[in-house]
Amino acid sequence: MKFLAVLFVAFCVYSQCTGDVAHEQAVTACEQQSSLTPEILGELKAHKYDNPKLAPYLLCVHKVLKFQNEAGELQGDNIKAKLKEKHDDALVQKVAAECFENHESPEKTAVEVRKCAHKILSSNCQVWRSKMKVTVILFVSLFVSLFAYIQCCDDESPVSDCMKKSGLTDDIWEDIEAGNFSIPNLGAYFLCTHQVMGFQTKSGLLRTTAIINYFREKGLSREMERDIKRRCFINQKTPEMTSIKFEKLIYRSLITPKILFKSAYHQTSSWSKMKFLAVLFVSFCVYTQCTGYVAHAYDRAVTACEQQSGVTPEILGDLKAHKYDNPKLPAYLLCVHKAVRFQNEAGELQGDRIKAKLKEKYDDALVQKVAEECFENHETPEKTAVEVRKCGDKILHSKTN
Repeated sequence: MKFLAVLFVAFCVYSQCTGDVAHEQAVTACEQQSSLTPEILGELKAHKYDNPKLAPYLLCVHKVLKFQNEAGELQGDNIKAKLKEKHDDALVQKVAAECFENHESPEKTAVEVRKCAHKILSSNCQVWRSKMKVTVILFVSLFVSLFAYIQCCDDESPVSDCMKKSGLTDDIWEDIEAGNFSIPNLGAYFLCTHQVMGFQTKSGLLRTTAIINYFREKGLSREMERDIKRRCFINQKTPEMTSIKFEKLIYRSLITPKILFKSAYHQTSSWSKMKFLAVLFVSFCVYTQCTGYVAHAYDRAVTACEQQSGVTPEILGDLKAHKYDNPKLPAYLLCVHKAVRFQNEAGELQGDRIKAKLKEKYDDALVQKVAEECFENHETPEKTAVEVRKCGDKILHSKTN
């Protein structure tokens, strides 16, 4: 464990602290030649290029690193080789295609190529960070899962414990599959399993939402879901009677009771340590990625797009009020859509991704309505971004009202 920790720290220190020595020397020499102040360097780090001293400074650095030759012309192969140390070929090729252009002066070339490359690479940085964080999350999740497994897991599942407590065996399933629910202690067994699975409260009341969510995960159709809601959620005089009545009605409602009712719904003997480990691992990964990381990645993407498009709080206020007249909004929306992959690099709508996101909050019918009426590529990517948002807001906003 100590070795793993040391290795991890060493990797982090190496990744963060080592750099290209030639680059460091070039920066120092060029700072002295251009008489840059810490304030001007701060502007460069903030990606502001207006100060007149920055152009000769960047040209100096580029010449030392052989990004530009003595005549000030861009040396594309050298720049691409450097970029490929950190970025994939497709992204480097995109920078080359869009940014490698010699301007009227070597200084202007140095500034423009830096501005252009930064714009492309900063937008892609979100994707790179995503991969890194997902990797870290997976390793941490595995460690936590293993720890929980070692500390907490025994050979029997809580459902198996219910079987033992009620004095029953797996043989009861032959009777149940034949529709026989008159087995002694069956009510106590069902009540115990329901409480373990969160289907009944401690006082014995049925928990509708938990049950429906469970069956949705098993692929239950909407029609059958409505039938179960209508027929099966009936609390009886005692918790045991409620559990048996529920099981009877579920059994009669399901088209394939042997498959769903037994194999998927009451897994008793098949529970194992490996299954516990898998469930814990997956749930931890999903929780950390969906509730924490994804939200932060989206926030970072939005912040970057705000800076790039120059939108103000007032303009964002207009957007929240569903007003789309400001000329800065199209570029902002396109930037956000690309960051969350609602539009690809060519600006074309990615319908499946948009629908998947909408389905987190809205039912299938409403999402399909948005897709049919709003998923249309217009003459420019910016116009597409605005029009799909306007159309989607109109449908969804009218529904929520």
